[in-house]
Amino acid sequence: MKAETNYGNEPTQALSLAQAAKHLGISKAHLANVICGRVGSVPALRHAKVGRRILIRRVWLDEWLERVGERSVLSSVSI
Repeated sequence: MKAETNYGNEPTQALSLAQAAKHLGISKAHLANVICGRVGSVPALRHAKVGRRILIRRVWLDEWLERVGERSVLSSVSI
């Protein structure tokens, strides 16, 4: 995935809902459900609302992905 840039070759730090969903390989609707805490087995994703826009910092997305990965490893070990 080619990162959009804001100044020169620096990647943007905030992703829109669509960009974050594409990065994760999931639908925008599913990501919106994750953000709202509607997906029971997955922790809510930290985000910022600016008006009606939802923005997700790359750092928050990476941290969330780590937490989800740790949970999946722990749940597979306890089976």
